[in-house]
Amino acid sequence: MKAAVVEVVDYERWIRGLRDDREWIVQVKQAELSKSLHEIMADVYGFILPLRYDFSIALIDGITCDIFDLCDKLRGTISRILPLKVKIGVGYGMTLKEAQLRATNMLISNEDDFIDDFYKPSEKIVAAHIDVNSFMRETANGVYNTYQMMMRLYSSIMDFADRIGGLAYYLGGDNIILFSSVRELHLLDKLSNDGVKVGVGVAENPRKALSLAAKALEEIRLSNYNYKVKIVGGSER
Repeated sequence: MKAAVVEVVDYERWIRGLRDDREWIVQVKQAELSKSLHEIMADVYGFILPLRYDFSIALIDGITCDIFDLCDKLRGTISRILPLKVKIGVGYGMTLKEAQLRATNMLISNEDDFIDDFYKPSEKIVAAHIDVNSFMRETANGVYNTYQMMMRLYSSIMDFADRIGGLAYYLGGDNIILFSSVRELHLLDKLSNDGVKVGVGVAENPRKALSLAAKALEEIRLSNYNYKVKIVGGSER
């Protein structure tokens, strides 16, 4: 599995250099950054997790461009939004957790980009889309209450992802995604419970895996919720 860590250098110092009335500026810039990074990664059939904005994780197995082209696109776009240096490190590992850790370590220990691991073999990637049942009914208890509920669920899924070497990300609303290698596919049944449905996509790149995961969720709905987990693209069931 491969992952790229994208660092915006001196991001915190840039924030401190803004005037006191700055938080709205920071939020606008982060929204612009998220939008642009997602568009770039969608174009090459990858996916990005803008976790901290100063550091993001790009999922790059099976992407449709060379790493040099991707680095140029990422660096050029980020630099148009923020006047800061961008560094990119690529890591390879048996799991996505291992890959992003190696990428992080290579980034920290090198002054410039570290991309050698990009040329390791790509693998299929698994996207498990967790969707909460009857979420709108929960909203009657208060919008903030449902947000708290999602954060608790997100926390438990992050813990699960950590145990299996995957990466979890909150998509907004009642949606959480968990990415893993095919080797962890058999463990995803443990995500199922009466409160959620899980659509799982398995594909040669992240964008396709996400698309298949959405298809799997729709098949669960059309089945009148006869099953809680549906896999499309792997050993389907």
